[in-house]
Amino acid sequence: MGKFGFLKHRFRSVRKPLKWLFRGVTMRIRGGPLQGKRWHITTRSRFLLGTYEPAQTRLFQQTVKAGDVVYDIGAHVGHYTVLASVLVGNTGQVVAFEPVPANLYYLRDHVEMNNCDNVMVIAACVAEASGTGKFQRMGTGSGHISENGQLAVRTVTLDELIQAGTGTIPAPDCMKIDVEGAEYLVLQGGKSLITRTHPVIFLSLHGEQVRRQCYELLTTCGYHLRPIGEEPLAKAREVLARMGD
Repeated sequence: MGKFGFLKHRFRSVRKPLKWLFRGVTMRIRGGPLQGKRWHITTRSRFLLGTYEPAQTRLFQQTVKAGDVVYDIGAHVGHYTVLASVLVGNTGQVVAFEPVPANLYYLRDHVEMNNCDNVMVIAACVAEASGTGKFQRMGTGSGHISENGQLAVRTVTLDELIQAGTGTIPAPDCMKIDVEGAEYLVLQGGKSLITRTHPVIFLSLHGEQVRRQCYELLTTCGYHLRPIGEEPLAKAREVLARMGD
């Protein structure tokens, strides 16, 4: 195995017990746009240091404005949810979608402890069809819809949520989509909404086929795409899609 492999194995063997030992312990974020907010120490250190996804976070800050409605699709533990809550203010609203129970625990707690009263959390996967699906869990609490998934989750589509006409969930001005390879399913299930309202979309891409499918759908809807960061658009993992650029 080698010395490095042995140490890595030993670290993994103690990480889970330590995570449960410190579950519920929080501290204030030390830097970045959420500096001073309370956060669980058992989540990623980059959240606590304020260094998580710096390029996309800066662009998100520059794009989201007071009064906006923001959808955080694949909210994880709430970095962009809490940031959006601050940016949209009392006149805006944030809708956070997250299916994984462990992530929901942190997400809801981060929303509550930071007094994000303008946030609604929906425990579901956003997909191309409403119902029930299988979720394949991956490392660090992430994952995606998959036929091989072990976790049964509720699935919703953006189009059906808006068409329900309850008035509870307004149409978005901005969407952040990070769903570990199921991005095209999200866009498929929300194509009518996207075509009609043209929200700004922060899109994280996972895989060449998904990239091609998402680019085709968005350009068909009239979107202009540009990479976030230094990678060219053909290989970009983070993309900003908006109308009129």
